[in-house]
Amino acid sequence: CNTTRGVGEDISDGGNAISGAATKAQQ
Repeated sequence: CNTTRGVGEDISDGGNAISGAATKAQQ
């Protein structure tokens, strides 16, 4: 479940979506 295009890219990596979402949340 990707929230944004950027998070979608992290999902492609194979599980970094959570880290990506957390990073965007801080920004």
